[in-house]
Order: sequence, then structure tokens, then C-alpha cells
Amino acid sequence: MATEVILTAEIENLGGQGEAVRVAEGYARNFLLPRGLAIMATAGNLKRIEALRKKREAALAAKREEATTLAEKLAKITCTISVPVGADGKLFGSVTAADIAERLKANGLEIDRKKLVLEHPLKHIGEVEVDVKLSPEVTAKLKVNVTPSAATATEVKGSAPAQKAAAKPKPAATGLRRAEVASATQAGKPKEKAKER
Repeated sequence: MATEVILTAEIENLGGQGEAVRVAEGYARNFLLPRGLAIMATAGNLKRIEALRKKREAALAAKREEATTLAEKLAKITCTISVPVGADGKLFGSVTAADIAERLKANGLEIDRKKLVLEHPLKHIGEVEVDVKLSPEVTAKLKVNVTPSAATATEVKGSAPAQKAAAKPKPAATGLRRAEVASATQAGKPKEKAKER
């Protein structure tokens, strides 16, 4: 004998939440009802479920509209992140979804880092388009521009710290120990090594 129940959760191969379905009486009595996965399909329950469905649809429509508005904002902006870069143009570290979310938050757009779809962290300078999954139906495109930081750019081009490092003389490897070099420079003339026997 079949009985009609209203599902309170999505059940694979049976139906979604809020759907009225016909199932075997034993399946309903022994499995669905005790676990809270369904309620009996009475006139009162059907009205209550219909009211809940309308509320849920209105809330989903509002979220969809909000996501669409945010997607339009994201399409118009470019998120620029300055990072330290080596001489070959590779980043020291990488730019992750958390870095992008932090930069967006600093500019007044709060987006969860889990909504940013990055296959791999960004490891090179340049502009990349990142998908932002705002809702199941709405995905936005965000331009992320990874640039070298100002300190890195000047050092790479030959800034004062880089020139100082290049101009600093390195001690010659003569085979003398440090103590011998220090005492020799204090005396004004280098000491000779002891003769080998």
C-alpha cells in the first residue's frame, strides 16, 4: 500500500525538499518519518510547506538579484596586488584566493575566499581573469593584476641597495685564517704563511 509524504530533505532517486511523493507505507513508517526526512501529507502540512516554498523562492530570488548586482560591480573593476618579485619576474611566494579576498575587503567588497575559483595560486606578474562563484546560477569574472611592489622594482632596476651590494668588496680567498687577516691588517702588512715542511 502506498502513502503520500512531504520530504523535508532532498533524497536521491526520490525527490527534493518540499516535494509531495508517494512511497511504500513501510518505507515511510520505518525509515523516512523516524529520521525526520519526511512528514505526513495532510492538508495542514501541505499548506505549511507551500508557504515555506514561497518564502524560500522569494529569498532565493533576492539572493540571485544581489549576486547579479555584485557580478556587475566585479566585472568593472581590476584588483591590483603588489608583491615582491625576483629578477626573473617570478614572485617570492604566490598570490592566493585569500590574498585577493583581503584586497577586495580593503576596497569595500567583502567576498568569501571560497567563492574565488583559482586552480593554482598565481606565481607570475601580469593580469589574470578569476571566476567568482557568487551563487549556483551567477558566476562573475574578476580581473586580477599582479604587479611588482615598488621596493622590488627599484631593486631590480639597480637601486642603491643593489649597487651597494655590488660595490662591496669581497675578501680574497688566500688561505689565511680570519685571525691572521685581522692581525695583518692591523699591523699594516700581510703575514706570510709558515713554510710547509
